[in-house]
Amino acid sequence: MTRVKGEGAPLVVASTRGVQRVSLTPKEEALVQGLPKRVASQVRSLMTTGWFEFARAELLAGRNPADKGWKDTYCRQLLGGQATRESLRLAFMQELNLTAASAKVQLSNALSIFAAGNLAVETGGKLQLVANPVDRP
Repeated sequence: MTRVKGEGAPLVVASTRGVQRVSLTPKEEALVQGLPKRVASQVRSLMTTGWFEFARAELLAGRNPADKGWKDTYCRQLLGGQATRESLRLAFMQELNLTAASAKVQLSNALSIFAAGNLAVETGGKLQLVANPVDRP
């Protein structure tokens, strides 16, 4: 294990599966603690594996960082440039075969997860990639 220099820097831990994991900073930990349990679990996992940073780099390069499921659908919508809550909800229904109620729940969770990772935000009714985050909330 090695600690990255700097106060509050994450602890980098090597995994037996080849995925490098990073401990959360105190700021990230506080953010995760304030989220609903199901969302917090996914955010923690995505943060510790560095997925949000990887996804941002891939999306900025015009590539979809996800290979299946809700993240794939959300990222394709972001790459299309015209994503809205409604278009994403409909995409979840069509592509993931969700009922309207399930798609609404998945939409809420997905928006919360991507916002917590400072990857995407809703601005003026459009869902947009956060290209240059200053700092995680």
